[in-house]
Amino acid sequence: MVQEAVRAAKRDSDFVVASFHWSEEYKKLPSASQKKVAHATCDAGADMVIGTHPHCIQSLEWYGNSLIAYSLGNFVFDQTWSEPTMEGILLELTFVGRELLQARLHPFVILDRAQPNFLDPAGSGAVVLRQVFEASKGLLPW
Repeated sequence: MVQEAVRAAKRDSDFVVASFHWSEEYKKLPSASQKKVAHATCDAGADMVIGTHPHCIQSLEWYGNSLIAYSLGNFVFDQTWSEPTMEGILLELTFVGRELLQARLHPFVILDRAQPNFLDPAGSGAVVLRQVFEASKGLLPW
């Protein structure tokens, strides 16, 4: 069903983003079944897959010509009882026509009851970015 929906969306769209509510809460790595679904979705034509639900950051993957963000973490949420549930990344995407040219990661921490506050990527945000890159080893082309 997902592949059919993606193919249909691709016929009428310049860029297709599929979003899934998946994963086990607080797991820092995607499961084999998540990867299988993400890959099949991209194979059907999705340009990007973005996952939600685990309340923490998971890995990024470049698969073929598609970007997969298994989980960006919480954004506006009130789980302030642990660092992983208070950290996340925001994707800033740059396009030239239909082509995704650049994806920038903006780390943040949630403070003051569900308010994301951006972090300096070279300062305290490096801790958040390091989690993403460590989880993404072998999945990105750099």
